[in-house]
This record gives sequence, C-alpha cells and structure tokens, in this order.
Amino acid sequence: MIKILIQIFLFYILYRIIKEMLFGDEKPKKKIFREKEPEAEAFTPKEPPRAREELVQDPECGVYVPKNSSISSGGDYFCSPECLEAHKKKGQRS
Repeated sequence: MIKILIQIFLFYILYRIIKEMLFGDEKPKKKIFREKEPEAEAFTPKEPPRAREELVQDPECGVYVPKNSSISSGGDYFCSPECLEAHKKKGQRS
C-alpha cells in the first residue's frame, strides 16, 4: 500500500516538472493580497432623515399608527374607520 502511495507521489512530481518545462509560467499566479481599493466616500443619504412621527395606539384593536395618518375622534386615535365604528358601537371611551 505504501509503495503505491509513493509511486503516485513520484508520478505527480514528475508530471509537475514536465508541465513546468513544457508550458512554463503561462497563466498568471493568483494574488495573495488584494490591491488597496480607493477609499469609499462617506455615506451620504439621498434624502434627509425624517423626524420621528408620534405613534398612537388604537383603543379598539391595539395597533400603533402614526398620529398624522390616524383617525381622531373624541381624543382617541383609530387606525381605520372600521375600528372607530366598532368602538362607538361598544360605547367604550379610554
């Protein structure tokens, strides 16, 4: 078994020597280190950051919605007209 492994190894070495003699250094060698890339410019967002919108909780379903897009009724804020109607039907006020 060891004889076979040694023969395979010797054939491989012989193959590499013959290949080097016949073809030389035709293909470029792999670069071990990457070339230094130009420094990237600092990240600049295309749009200015938006101010955080105040979130309000719908008393009917518990969903948080932005205050400016919610439906206001009697000091409560609702996510949809359906929640407003359901809240009115139950007669609950928070």
